[in-house]
Amino acid sequence: MTVFYDWPAAVRLNSILVYPSGALEAGRLSRAEFDNSVRIPGGRNIARATFATMGPDTLNWFHWFAGRIAGNIIRLPLHQSGQVADTAELQAAEPQYPTGIPFSNTQPFSTGYGFQFSPTGDVLTAVQKGDVTVTADLSRWPGALTFGKVFGLGYGVHHVQDIAYTGSVADIAFSPPARRDILAGEALRLRPSLLCKAIDPNSFMEPVKHARLASPGPMVLREVIDDSLL
Repeated sequence: MTVFYDWPAAVRLNSILVYPSGALEAGRLSRAEFDNSVRIPGGRNIARATFATMGPDTLNWFHWFAGRIAGNIIRLPLHQSGQVADTAELQAAEPQYPTGIPFSNTQPFSTGYGFQFSPTGDVLTAVQKGDVTVTADLSRWPGALTFGKVFGLGYGVHHVQDIAYTGSVADIAFSPPARRDILAGEALRLRPSLLCKAIDPNSFMEPVKHARLASPGPMVLREVIDDSLL
């Protein structure tokens, strides 16, 4: 089974942009001007992120994360990104669960915390791997998803290219294409996470200052497509 790491909450994101790279990822030109660009079927998502300064109380997480980002799969949360669906109803619902959503018996995990708030819709029509359209019922969060936003199917993250509503049912055209078959009844996630690897992990590594402050550098991450996780 593939191992991946959750993004530590102590490593706070200042800003993030996720975009599909297209069918080619730029490589380098050789001295003979041979183009080494890499063809990626359907394209992969790229994330560009910057980070907040970390103080003495969170330096242990900075050091831990610095030792994990090189070569490992990371689950990057997008819920703080301006690219996720956001409405007054969503903003009002999230603070109702300050320590997370409990189990159906109202009990949290042994840590005292519950599940992360994760609003969803329901997929109404089956989607085949490689498809670029989906129909979903968004009645729980009417009108929340608009073009330009991102959503999740399985562990894939997709960008809304076009969307048309009939009542609370949305017909959505998206990119990149579906990473796996999606069955009717599965969740369409409005606050997805991106499974990715750092392209330039060394850019994150900034020496800790004498005042025990760390200012992580910006980082670029590339989506990982792994059948054991999708």
